[in-house]
Amino acid sequence: MKAILLTLFLVISLASFSQEDVETFRRDYNWISVFAEDEWSPVEELKCTFVFNINDNGDVKFYNANKGTTITYRAIGGVETGVTDNGEGYQIIFVLDDDGDECLLQLFDSQELGLKIILGPTFMIHFF
Repeated sequence: MKAILLTLFLVISLASFSQEDVETFRRDYNWISVFAEDEWSPVEELKCTFVFNINDNGDVKFYNANKGTTITYRAIGGVETGVTDNGEGYQIIFVLDDDGDECLLQLFDSQELGLKIILGPTFMIHFF
């Protein structure tokens, strides 16, 4: 009986150590541009907020203040980090939107560079 309890305690301890404590944080943006048909649209004003790690799954919530709408992006993959050709650091996460469409969220380390939602090689939304 002691061996079973000790094993159970070790399994629970290892499971709790393997989970990362990820903090919830938010990023606010005021501008948007859309990439489609091989060019970026003119910059438009858009007041919006992204809240990251809203739950244990690491999901992301998007709040569009202009329209009063929200979208929950369900994380379906781990966070990957990288650096652009210009040396700018970023994190990227694979997600599903409310309609079940797969996309990538690319969050730049620099708040000025903002965030991109990448829906494929020919369509992106850039918030900054």
